[in-house]
Parts: sequence; C-alpha cells; structure tokens
Amino acid sequence: MHSLPENPDDWSEPADCSLGMSTDELIAEVVAASVLSNPHIRGGHLTIQVQNRVVILSGDVPSTEARKMIRQLAWSTPGVHDVCSDLGVVPPGEVTGGE
Repeated sequence: MHSLPENPDDWSEPADCSLGMSTDELIAEVVAASVLSNPHIRGGHLTIQVQNRVVILSGDVPSTEARKMIRQLAWSTPGVHDVCSDLGVVPPGEVTGGE
C-alpha cells in the first residue's frame, strides 16, 4: 500500500506522482486497501473508481453497516473531495440477477 502525503496540496500532479500513479489512482488504492483490511467488511462485490478526487462506489455489500463503513473509509481518505455511493445491500445467501 502507498501512503499519501498528509497535506493533499502537497500531492504531485499525475506526471510527478510516486511510481507513476495519478492522484486518483493513489486514492483508489488507499480506499481499496482500507476496505480489504477491515475485518468487519466481508462478502459482496465492490467496485471503487476515482475521478477528480471523487470516490465512486458501486456493487453489492452484505449489510447496511458494511455500506456505512465503506463510505466512512472513503471519506476518511486524505484528498477525497466527495463520495458517490451506489452500493446495494444483498444479505449473504440471496441471489441477484436472472433466474
């Protein structure tokens, strides 16, 4: 996992970012690592995208608590300007989609 500088104003533009990653890519990586390392969030399918420091969450999670935690983790990531969540709640064992 890569860490971001404390002050988002100190972040480099995409051409200068560490390891050649853009700020949005770094934010996405930090959010994903935070979600994966949280033992209270298990199951479901989550997609994390970042555009212009706006985190876009989509997919299904197993509970409303998991949905809240994921949003909080995204918001607590340095440099995030907004979080757009389209996470659905599908309890374990329920099937989504076709028959």
